[in-house]
Amino acid sequence: MKSRTNATDSCDDLLFSGERRGVDDPKASSMSHAWKIRSALTYLYAFEGKRGRIGWNRETRTGNPSLSYLVQYYYKSLDRRKVQDHGERPTPARAITVVRPGSLQFHLPSSNLSLGHHARLPTHHRRTGLIIHPWLGPTLRIMLHAMYTLSFVCFLRFDETLRLKAHNIEFSYDSDTRRPVMTITLDWRKTDQTGHIKPFVIPALPSDKSHICPVRWMSKWLTHSKIKSGFVFQKLTRDHEVQRLRPDALVGLSAQQFILYFRNTLVDIDVFDVYAYGAHSFRRGGVQYCNAYLAWPIRDIVQWGGWSTNFNSKTVHLYLISWNDDEVKSRKSFWLLGNSDSPPTCSHCGR
Repeated sequence: MKSRTNATDSCDDLLFSGERRGVDDPKASSMSHAWKIRSALTYLYAFEGKRGRIGWNRETRTGNPSLSYLVQYYYKSLDRRKVQDHGERPTPARAITVVRPGSLQFHLPSSNLSLGHHARLPTHHRRTGLIIHPWLGPTLRIMLHAMYTLSFVCFLRFDETLRLKAHNIEFSYDSDTRRPVMTITLDWRKTDQTGHIKPFVIPALPSDKSHICPVRWMSKWLTHSKIKSGFVFQKLTRDHEVQRLRPDALVGLSAQQFILYFRNTLVDIDVFDVYAYGAHSFRRGGVQYCNAYLAWPIRDIVQWGGWSTNFNSKTVHLYLISWNDDEVKSRKSFWLLGNSDSPPTCSHCGR
């Protein structure tokens, strides 16, 4: 199989001859690279070769060769040997816990929001004592927190957040609940690129959850930036000012710039393991928050996030738990049921 051959040539320490790679041979690539090879070949056979996504049938010579049982068994073996020999294991972006968004909110005092559009707070250099300007001004701070809360609550991928435009957002008022409501309708999603995407209808959250309320922060950002068309999250000027250009000339914030801002924010709240976090941290954090603290069933998480209803897939479970996430509860507290030292927890807030 071509998938197995390519993975063996570039990613496996064992060659087809049964010998291990020598010192002079190129170093084997990671397991993630092997999965990318298989994904590329699956796409090539499915669309270019017009073989679809049906498993390979050796007798009739039909189906997708990269989805054969032989390739699946080889990849399981390769994954096991990668863990045993090199300690490799999948490392997704660490989830943002419920504490992280609150910390991000209080990075700057709330009084900073009343500053002028160009104003910045002075700070002192640790060594020289000279007054310098911080990297995070009030305009950038509001924009980032609006992005954080929206990605967290709606389980959005970072590219979906960055592509959001003003016409995708609609504010209304629910007379029954007496709360403002924000409706997000995406033009494009990874799992549905042809439209007909179900909207995200989000009411304003209670005051004790204001730090993760996208309705508050999105309305605050749109009021502060005065953006009425084009990209909602734009590339700011050097002075952290929204560019006043034609709507067709506005430039959206790039993924690289978003990751840089996010990591700078983590350092400011004394989280120095910044490379453990990534663009999917808020998406994974939102899934875990709704499951662990709000007691959402898997069915609701799948429906709200827009995942496939095929529960044989491990996609949602990979979002729920990973070895590098923060523990929701300690190991010693699992079986303290009915113990006076461990009162029952609330399914809503986890307290």
